[in-house]
Amino acid sequence: MKIRYLFLVLDLLCLVQTSEAQNIAFAYDNAGNRYQKNVVILKSTGVVQDILVQEQDTAIYQDLIDELHVILFPNPTKGNIIVELQNLDPAVSSQIMVADNSGKILYMQNRLKQRNEIDLSSVNPGIYFLRIQAGTTVSEWKVIKE
Repeated sequence: MKIRYLFLVLDLLCLVQTSEAQNIAFAYDNAGNRYQKNVVILKSTGVVQDILVQEQDTAIYQDLIDELHVILFPNPTKGNIIVELQNLDPAVSSQIMVADNSGKILYMQNRLKQRNEIDLSSVNPGIYFLRIQAGTTVSEWKVIKE
């Protein structure tokens, strides 16, 4: 009887163990240039009534393309997204655009600063596409609005 109880306790401990998985995907054009990066972090929170519950972790994502260092956070977001651009040359034309799945542009800003804040509080929850262009450098991101 004690052995069965011990195995039952061990099984329950194994079921609620927290684990984390990260999925990173890159897209390349025909010339071999990377033009898209997608990072998703999933954290397992355990078993609730025999259903595995997954939650997305808020994280800071970074990308280095040519000399431009892009930092985007928080993703997923409930409202505002911060886009930091390190090594941004102010003399170079620059632009941020946010579009939905249909390609409709929801936000556009020219003449970027080192720190840019984008308000997504008025859009519905879903996946949106953020495109940063500085001169000939382009960085594209998927942003999740909760």
